[in-house]
Amino acid sequence: MFNIMAVYLVSGLWHGANWTFIIWGGIFGVLYILEFLGDKLLKGGGLDKAFYKSKWIHPFRVAVIFMAVLVSWVFFRADNTGDAWHIITHMFTGWDRLPYLGSSAFETVLGFALVLLLYAIQILQYRGVASIYMGPTMVPRSMRWAGYALLLVMIAMFGVSSEQFIYFQF
Repeated sequence: MFNIMAVYLVSGLWHGANWTFIIWGGIFGVLYILEFLGDKLLKGGGLDKAFYKSKWIHPFRVAVIFMAVLVSWVFFRADNTGDAWHIITHMFTGWDRLPYLGSSAFETVLGFALVLLLYAIQILQYRGVASIYMGPTMVPRSMRWAGYALLLVMIAMFGVSSEQFIYFQF
């Protein structure tokens, strides 16, 4: 366990010479160790299949991991630990401004609808109803090449920015 935690802390240091990156690595180390210990505990009690396959537990586990990763990203992107802590403590405030997330009510509703659509797709994939993978034979060649061309145009139009590379400050 010590070795695993050391690897995650060093990987945080590798991303940048700041405490925020070390904390980021530490969060992932703790998550990994908790998963490892939880697996041993559940398998020892024979609960692993019931726990992992439960239709009620799976969405809860996905949400908890998603929130933990979001918190870790705050540390990854913050300039210092004070800024990260300020962001985390204020992450769930400001609900009075919820209607103004987009520049219009339509954009706000559209954003929530798209998030719900993505969640529904994830549920369908988990249940085996839908697959994210589409093989080459499922899409006609002309459609694939049109998609490739569209991607190239979008990269050319939106992929150019003057921002520095994320590791430039290291």
